[in-house]
Amino acid sequence: MKFLKLVCCCLFFFIQSSPAQLPVSLQKVKLPGTTEYRDIYVSRSGNDYLMNGDIIVDQHIKKAVLQGNTPGNYTWPKGYIPIEIEDSVFMFGFDANLYSAIEFLNNNTRAKFKPRTNETDYIYVNYMSTMELGFSGGSSWVGRQGGRQSLNLSTSSYRTILHELLHALGFWHEQSRPDRDNYVEILWDNIASEDNKHNFQLEAGTPNGSYDYLSIMHYRSGAFAKEGKVTIRCKSGTTLSDCPMGDLTCPPEI
Repeated sequence: MKFLKLVCCCLFFFIQSSPAQLPVSLQKVKLPGTTEYRDIYVSRSGNDYLMNGDIIVDQHIKKAVLQGNTPGNYTWPKGYIPIEIEDSVFMFGFDANLYSAIEFLNNNTRAKFKPRTNETDYIYVNYMSTMELGFSGGSSWVGRQGGRQSLNLSTSSYRTILHELLHALGFWHEQSRPDRDNYVEILWDNIASEDNKHNFQLEAGTPNGSYDYLSIMHYRSGAFAKEGKVTIRCKSGTTLSDCPMGDLTCPPEI
């Protein structure tokens, strides 16, 4: 069975092309750190529902470690994150940038990724072809969910891998934090299509520190834009301006 999966992965690797826009639907979802269900526009990626492009959500949140559904239940005890890596991640050469991203976080933050031994709660890094995932990129849960939780990759991009690891640690998108309208303006008319507007929904969680335009968790200014347009502009009071966004810098302090 494993051999057949590897053969299928190889086939996908050679025939995958630019994917169509993932279908979008409105679902009732309980987000990590919240206590009530809310209506969220999600896209379907394989067996997962994704919010804002890459955040895995579900209509029925896992209950293994989520007693009370409070923000603290989504953190990793003592900052240790057990991680297991699927064989195909190595086969397709994603491991070098994965290990580089893990090393960066281990050396520059208080989080410590370590190989899983027998831990119940852990991150499972999984290769998916662009065809399987539906796009070139990655997807992850936000924070600790209980049991095995997938972090899916269809690209070996260092930036993407680091971004998804930070989601798994518990970080949301910067441009979708609840207070984002104080710092940026979303130019809805410049978004390429109606089906792309769901990528700019406000997310859960408490803003972590000052707003960081250059966070790796921030969209770039031209994200999901019509050709030659920008979808996000910096905001200072009533003044709007273009500014660098989403550049690869050190992640926020953990």
